[in-house]
Amino acid sequence: MITFFLFNIFCFLFICFYIIVEGKSCKFNKNLIIEKHNDFRLKHNAKPIYWNKKLENASQKEANLIKTNSDCILTSKQINTNYFNFFVNNEIELAVNSWYEGINDYDFELGVIKRNNNVFEFTQILWKTVENIGCSTACCKTTGIFICKYDNYPNRPGYFSDNVGTIDTTFVFDDLIVEKETNTNFSIYNKNTFYM
Repeated sequence: MITFFLFNIFCFLFICFYIIVEGKSCKFNKNLIIEKHNDFRLKHNAKPIYWNKKLENASQKEANLIKTNSDCILTSKQINTNYFNFFVNNEIELAVNSWYEGINDYDFELGVIKRNNNVFEFTQILWKTVENIGCSTACCKTTGIFICKYDNYPNRPGYFSDNVGTIDTTFVFDDLIVEKETNTNFSIYNKNTFYM
């Protein structure tokens, strides 16, 4: 009897954990994703972007494939796409802030100065010809993947200076401090951890 009771409790807890991992923790606010993108785009004089259902479906298809084939471990990346790995119960919307930190590896006169994923994620957020975005997630046992796809082929070699505008320093960041280091390089600090 006690074994049956313990087994039922174990099954209940397992099902609850599965529901939490597969459900709530994988949701995100698409309006907030658009808002964060457009806030950054405005600060670089780029036009706002809009949600696109086709791009959302394409990102969901890729997220499901990554979940099925590799348990949310990213093994390859597609062009026109930003990726963000997260632990369950993290705020997925923080992905856009993480991508924007690529500004620290970008030179607005020379273009990309460090060829890492973060700088290309940054430039896709700001790419002037981008008009639409679609995002989705997939959750696995303890991690998940958040994917955003962009239209109009951002990050084309030779077009960075035309499509990634410099930051307009008249804007005040809500939670970031921008410090101009040179004419073209900026450092970003979170004001909650910035000490003078």
